[in-house]
Amino acid sequence: MSEGKRLSADEIDLRDVFRILKRRYKIIVLITLAAFLISLGANSFMLTPIYSTKAVMMVSQVVPEGATNRMNNGVGLEGLVNSIAIIPPQTMNSYVGQLGSNAVMERVIKKLKLDREGYTPGSLAGLIKVTPVPETNLINIYVNHTNPFTAQKIANAISSEFLVYVTESNQEQLTRSVDFLEQQAKTTGAELDAAVEKLNEVEAAQGGVSILNQLLTAKIQELTQVSSQLTQARAESRQLEAEVDQVWEQLSSTSPTVQVTTGTDAAGEPVVVEEPNPTYNTLNNMAVQGTVDAAGMNARVAELSAMEKRVYSELLDMEVELNQKSNIKGAAETEVNRLQETYTLLRAKINEAKIAKALKLGETGLTVVSEAPIPEYPVKPNKTLNMMIAVVLGLMISVALALLLNYMDNTIKTAQEAEDLLGLPVLGQIPVYKPFKGSRSGAVTVSDNAGRPLDM
Repeated sequence: MSEGKRLSADEIDLRDVFRILKRRYKIIVLITLAAFLISLGANSFMLTPIYSTKAVMMVSQVVPEGATNRMNNGVGLEGLVNSIAIIPPQTMNSYVGQLGSNAVMERVIKKLKLDREGYTPGSLAGLIKVTPVPETNLINIYVNHTNPFTAQKIANAISSEFLVYVTESNQEQLTRSVDFLEQQAKTTGAELDAAVEKLNEVEAAQGGVSILNQLLTAKIQELTQVSSQLTQARAESRQLEAEVDQVWEQLSSTSPTVQVTTGTDAAGEPVVVEEPNPTYNTLNNMAVQGTVDAAGMNARVAELSAMEKRVYSELLDMEVELNQKSNIKGAAETEVNRLQETYTLLRAKINEAKIAKALKLGETGLTVVSEAPIPEYPVKPNKTLNMMIAVVLGLMISVALALLLNYMDNTIKTAQEAEDLLGLPVLGQIPVYKPFKGSRSGAVTVSDNAGRPLDM
């Protein structure tokens, strides 16, 4: 069986593999050396070296990622005004995004005059990588460039221009916020003046709430007095009626006349004369007078009862009118209070926004921890790594090619191959001799390769 066939068997003899590689070592060496030389030439002459530098910035005003949606500076109007008047909270990712924005790139291009070299914000951003340092408030700004001095200038320009950009952006936003809040404060102040004037008109109007309160108090006192008089009159009326009934009862049991003996007649009999009974007359007069007094008291009761109903009705009307005017006054006061609170809040937030505007956030919230140095050595290409890869690839390709050539070669080169192929033992070999390359007078000797085939 040939070596090519042995390679396809289930079990491969490593000695055969090494024998094949030894026979083809020239190909392996040449291909590996060629790969090494190609990689060396490419690293030296074809690949442009890339230099990398890094600037580090620290953020002092930062909120955790995802916490901006949970921040609550108040509810209702106060929360809305706060969202306008304050500097929006920044996360590390927001700073990272702004560092790579076109606005910052344009500022860097303008400062370094990179437009003369054909740079655009997009192409410049392709040279930059901005990454936050985990578990810290630090941001790394990496710049890769073929020129180490240009890389340093770009990195330092980005960090310095970003400070100015953040300050100007926040001042611009706060300027718009102050203008908006001042306009709202002016409008609210005019509405407040109108609401105060309306409240004064309600207070000064005829039958205003304060006057109605006084009248209502007087009417309540009048009703109380009338009710008290009516109660007393009813009690007196009942008492008079009881007294009159008693007098009438006594009068009914009293005779209107009495018999009086005035003397005797001729016969000596007593002369009896009926005369008006003074008691009866007194009781009768008392009964008549009591009836008249009771009728007068009943009339007084009826008068006081009617007066009570009238005063009570007037009191109800006054209460309805007072409630209506109180509601009007309450609505006016509520509107005045609301506008006053709004105006006060707006003025306070305007002052806060002006103070925040005066602060240079780029200088107070950001710090350049480390400026970018001039890189001494290029980071690309990695010559050692590239040449190692080239050597490994050359070895792999050359070994594969050696095995392929051996597989395609069907000639018999050794006695062992003949025995394997024919299944017969080898009885003898014809040695191959090489002439001795020494002096001509020397005898011909057997070559060291006798008994072995020469390399084909």
